[in-house]
Amino acid sequence: MSRTTNTAIYDQNKEIATLANRKELKAAWNLFKELYDTDQANIHTYAAIVNAAVRCGDMALAEEVTTMMQAKKISKDTIICTTLLKGYCSQCSITKAVKLFKEMKKNNKMKPNIRSFNTLLRGFVQSGEVKLAEKLVADDPKSLKIDLDVSSWEYLIVLLSQTLAVDKIQPLIGRLKGNPNMQSGLVHMYLEHAKACLLLGDWKNGRKALTISAQELKKLEESVAANKAGDTTAAAAAAATGATDDAAAEAKKKEVTGGKKAWKSGKDQEKSIDENRNHSLEIFRLHQREEWKEDIAKLEDFLTRRQQANTDLLAFLLPFFRHTLLFNSDATAPKPVGVATVNSTSLALFEALVAKFGLDSVLKRISGHTVEQLLILAKRYKREQPKSAKAAVTKPATSRPKREKKVEPPVVMTEALQRGITCIKDMKRLLASYFTSDLYLHLPSIFPSLTAAAAAAPSKKKPQYKLEICSGAGEWVVTQAKNDPDNAWLSLEFRYDRVYQTFTKMIFDQVPDNLCVMAGDAKLVVPRYIAPASFDWIFVNHPEPPQQTGGRDDSEAAHLLDTAFFLEMHRILSATGTLTIVTDNLWYGKLLTRQVDQLNDGGHLLFTTVAAAAAAESGRGGGASHHHAAAAGKKAGKHHKAAATDAAAAATSSGGWKVKFESGETTLYVGVPGPQAGHSAAATQGKPKMTREQHNQLHRKQQAGASAPASASTAAAAAAAAPRDRPAKGGAAAAVPRPNTAPKRPPVAAGGKQPPRAQTAAGSSRDRPSPATTTGAKVKTGFRPPTREGDQPKWSHKKRDENGKKRRKRDLLKAEGSGGDAAQASASTTDEPAAKKAKTQA
Repeated sequence: MSRTTNTAIYDQNKEIATLANRKELKAAWNLFKELYDTDQANIHTYAAIVNAAVRCGDMALAEEVTTMMQAKKISKDTIICTTLLKGYCSQCSITKAVKLFKEMKKNNKMKPNIRSFNTLLRGFVQSGEVKLAEKLVADDPKSLKIDLDVSSWEYLIVLLSQTLAVDKIQPLIGRLKGNPNMQSGLVHMYLEHAKACLLLGDWKNGRKALTISAQELKKLEESVAANKAGDTTAAAAAAATGATDDAAAEAKKKEVTGGKKAWKSGKDQEKSIDENRNHSLEIFRLHQREEWKEDIAKLEDFLTRRQQANTDLLAFLLPFFRHTLLFNSDATAPKPVGVATVNSTSLALFEALVAKFGLDSVLKRISGHTVEQLLILAKRYKREQPKSAKAAVTKPATSRPKREKKVEPPVVMTEALQRGITCIKDMKRLLASYFTSDLYLHLPSIFPSLTAAAAAAPSKKKPQYKLEICSGAGEWVVTQAKNDPDNAWLSLEFRYDRVYQTFTKMIFDQVPDNLCVMAGDAKLVVPRYIAPASFDWIFVNHPEPPQQTGGRDDSEAAHLLDTAFFLEMHRILSATGTLTIVTDNLWYGKLLTRQVDQLNDGGHLLFTTVAAAAAAESGRGGGASHHHAAAAGKKAGKHHKAAATDAAAAATSSGGWKVKFESGETTLYVGVPGPQAGHSAAATQGKPKMTREQHNQLHRKQQAGASAPASASTAAAAAAAAPRDRPAKGGAAAAVPRPNTAPKRPPVAAGGKQPPRAQTAAGSSRDRPSPATTTGAKVKTGFRPPTREGDQPKWSHKKRDENGKKRRKRDLLKAEGSGGDAAQASASTTDEPAAKKAKTQA
């Protein structure tokens, strides 16, 4: 093959990769087919088209490409397999992901690397597969010769914290603490450990983990400041030597011009992508550190309140577990029918709480037994009870000799054991009561307190049922529920790790009994488990757009808000229901506006637009916000009202909504969502999204050495908009910290009441770790983290026995020679024959 041909293939492969980033699957497929049909497609061509299919959510096409590779006798490599792993994990197809990973281990050409390993481990985090993650970390790294990095251990500790497995977390972090390669993740690891300890009522270890987390965060900030100072010094030195780089021009280059990446061509494109990635990464890390500070303050406040209240652990946590529903997101599972499936569905929900959200650890702390052990003990206790006379008579006689059974001690039904067994029975019964015979959720049964309050006061307005889809980490819905205690709120999120964050926020913020957290794929949960006309409000805040920027109306990427899902939302809305969609992507807002308007064809309006006058009332007082929003409004008879807003800089000075775009009878507004859009709180505890101008301004200040956040007026205007608890795609989260109102606490030493251990010259702790805090001799985790540098051999029973012998020798010599020579006694301590002789004489 000529050099010219190779260059042409290289250019086409690069173009396919660019189209994959833009999620333009049809154009990428056409280029691929040209190379495939002429037998010019190489391994890089297949990798690029597989990446395009995965990014667009078309795993069937990705699998078809691998079949085409086999037909051409081209084997998959590690890159293609890792891309497939990413696709399976993003769709919660964990079974397929595990199967592919096993195939990769058997073939040296596609042998997993650290990126493959972390991709699968991240999939376990998103789906809550704790046991699979433990098995993966325990078995595979050694056999594959993979050195786990800080992300690997961080993923594992997040999962263990999710199950409240504090006895496994503590020895892991203790060994990771001294490793310099793990310093960047220690803040998050200790913070997750603190959450688990506080949820279990372990105040001592929780406070200790919080203190160390704050200390590690301070070290991290000092390290970042030192690195920036070093960069500034290097830049000044370069300028002194006559370098031509202009600081102002460089800062201008680093400004975000839109989306994740600035779409340019050639080398300028690659340079711009790298700069924007570094820029976004820096802002993300700043946002993350601010979140950690808030979390530490919130946990300290929670610790103070819980210690003062001194509430029973089970009585405190059980209401939150009762309002957590973890549905299976497996798309291949058949829809169950009939009354019998109510029990099986409720049992699956109970088992998910036990295995994935720490209910097993809570019951073990209360009763001393796991859920599995409690069920076995309950069966044994039932068999050991005396049988009735009627049962004894009707029992058929048998002539066969009885087998000798192993004699087990009788079960003693203590109060703690009885509480654990009763809790299991009540939870199963309660979860079963949440469903009708058609397996739809019965919302009044989920919120009995609101239902009882409405029945007790007929003149009082009945509670409304409100659902947020794609709730993320739950900052918005938790704040809305807290500010709207008279109505029932439900959240639905696909990823288990985000659902757990919502679950913990609900506990730490002490939300009233009006919020239910659900996990599962919205495209599966809504049709299967939600009855028609169930909700008065539906909210979709900042949904994932098909493309970040440069998108076209015929986007080929999979996304949630397609026509079929709009029809499902129409089905579950009540006769006067309202749908509110908020987005910060103007192109996506216009796409949704056209999509909603297409549902109005045929003379049957499914959605009608909210009136601008009503919208102006809802946004009054919000000021100018930099938020795009789409609000689909009320349903009148058979019609839903629909309005949309793009909240970029076009909001009116009075705070009302302004028309941004119209498509047929559907309008896109710009403004601040308010009560008319269903937002019960004008500002929440979450961080508002930062505008691009603020984003670039903050970056320039940091480059110049200034760390001041946005002005108070800018922060107030941004906070008035619908907040988000995670960074928007293509942008960055705000760096406006919430004031820390938690009482300050004196630092606690690592060893509890003991003073801090002496520090070495390098600033680390003494070499030998404490057996109680770092080695975990009584806990068999199945995996061993890397030892700290310069660490002494692991504490062993042999070492302990030798120290015990020396101590007994010293005591014996002291008892013998109370008036003897001290020097002679000291010499005898190290003389083994003399010590044995003294012991014999004694």
